[in-house]
Amino acid sequence: MTPEQRYLLDTTGYLHIKNPLSAEELERAQEAADRYINTPNLPEREFEPTVHHDRYSRGFAYDKALEHLTMHPSVWPIIKELSGDKPALARGTLIVDTHEHNPHALHAGPGLFGEAVKETGEPGTLYSEYFDVFWYLTDVYPGDGGLMLAPGSHRTAFESPYVGSVYESEEELPRGIVNLAPGAGDAIVLPERLSHGALKWKPTDRDRRVLLYRYAPQYLLMEHATSNDYDIRTEMEDRFRDKLSPETQELIEIGYREHVKDIAKRESIRLI
Repeated sequence: MTPEQRYLLDTTGYLHIKNPLSAEELERAQEAADRYINTPNLPEREFEPTVHHDRYSRGFAYDKALEHLTMHPSVWPIIKELSGDKPALARGTLIVDTHEHNPHALHAGPGLFGEAVKETGEPGTLYSEYFDVFWYLTDVYPGDGGLMLAPGSHRTAFESPYVGSVYESEEELPRGIVNLAPGAGDAIVLPERLSHGALKWKPTDRDRRVLLYRYAPQYLLMEHATSNDYDIRTEMEDRFRDKLSPETQELIEIGYREHVKDIAKRESIRLI
């Protein structure tokens, strides 16, 4: 992680990484997602409609172009640092948002950020119990809707009066909550502890396609193994798991605090 990224993530609670993908990487990911969404009766697909979005909960495993983004070189150092060099993938979901879906209420997930730096990880590094990387496959323009967040809310000692609130448009947002407009190929990194949600998607002629990859330290997932909330392995039957690259199979595995994964020893990983 660069000093600038570390400072921005520490102070604002999120990173907006612009254009980290090559044109070929983006095109391949977009094509794979489109094929996954529009091909009917795929045995590989687990489709889980919700009131907020359409979610393809094993989306990352469908195609190597999507799986590649779980450890893309632009975010891999960040994933390693935030997990204290104990990375594990807890979710790998493709989200499709249309004007027919409801907005997603402002919320904050479990985990610590900030104070945990003093307890876990190397001095001078950042640490997060659960954190997300959002990969955007389609453009978002100002006024479209989509991701909203409250910068700095990961560090607050006070309960937010806005958590649980639903907002239709940017004009409704209270002071201190912002709506982001990432471009196709951009990545957003944020800890689950940061208050975030989604405005209603406004365009009727195009959708919002986002890959949501959630990570956590491997030992935290082991401690939570009795719960299915953050265990991607419950979604991965052997026939899906066997399609993954060896590096990704290792990434989804839980482990003890003392265990060091081979992938954690690597500075960069490319699956395609």
